[in-house]
Amino acid sequence: MTFELSVEAATGNVMLNLGKVVSTAEVRVNGKSAGIKVAPPWRVDISKHTQQGENRLEVLVFNTLGNHYVTIPTLFRGPLTSGLIGPVRLESTRP
Repeated sequence: MTFELSVEAATGNVMLNLGKVVSTAEVRVNGKSAGIKVAPPWRVDISKHTQQGENRLEVLVFNTLGNHYVTIPTLFRGPLTSGLIGPVRLESTRP
């Protein structure tokens, strides 16, 4: 997805709050990795990677194998909830 930042917002702190994630998430901003989260809090400071105007945001989520284990004989029966649950919010504060 893309989002726009004003001059004021681009010079401040910009945090991406992923809400709830089940497993692991990598955040990329404008083609550069801004961070990998494997546990809460699911917040990533993306300030160093943002710019005034248009910015491109990517969130790559690595799910659990819970859904796969339902399809094969196994003793493992973990939770099936996985992915980016959210809500996702972009938080900007002025310097």
